[in-house]
Amino acid sequence: MSGMVKKYILWTYVMFFVFLLVIGLTMFLLKSQPVVDILIVLSSWTATFVFVTMFRNIYP
Repeated sequence: MSGMVKKYILWTYVMFFVFLLVIGLTMFLLKSQPVVDILIVLSSWTATFVFVTMFRNIYP
């Protein structure tokens, strides 16, 4: 596996974990269900966000 693929996988897991922490903190502190629902939808797009930000490095 190339180094760029490993970086992509690593950053995808890191960003998803960050989203999970933010969702948990929002549920615990704000108790706002609409905000939690929006964050859940955004967290499902984590792999796409990482791909878009790393696009120039993946395909030079």
